[in-house]
Amino acid sequence: MSAHVLPRGRRLLSHTADVRLEAWGPTLAECLDQCVRALADVFVLAPDDAAHVHVPVHLPPGSPSELVVALLEEALFAVDVRGLVPVRARVEIGLDGLRGELDAVALAEVEQSGSVPKAIARSDLEVGETDGAWRAVVTVDV
Repeated sequence: MSAHVLPRGRRLLSHTADVRLEAWGPTLAECLDQCVRALADVFVLAPDDAAHVHVPVHLPPGSPSELVVALLEEALFAVDVRGLVPVRARVEIGLDGLRGELDAVALAEVEQSGSVPKAIARSDLEVGETDGAWRAVVTVDV
């Protein structure tokens, strides 16, 4: 499965000690949404329409790689501090950075299927655009 086959999507990849997620979409914003969805897939079984809480997010301007890491770190912060699992991201990227919201559900309301991730690794990070599609591959420390 690749970004050329489906316009947007995500999957978890096998990795020795951690989890790698791959996400893609026609725009960077849609790829970021798929990254957030894939992060939730790592440790919960939440239907795509499970969101009940909207968590505002604003990130300063940065490279696509920096935005991927920062948004996923915001998602982990919501889990750790607020007990909310972001299952979708609705964001826009402009000159002032990334703005939008994470749609989340309470951790207590979803079935946990794995360990809550601890961190987003900056090593082996792949983010880029090829042939009009954005793709990100991220290692998640579990």
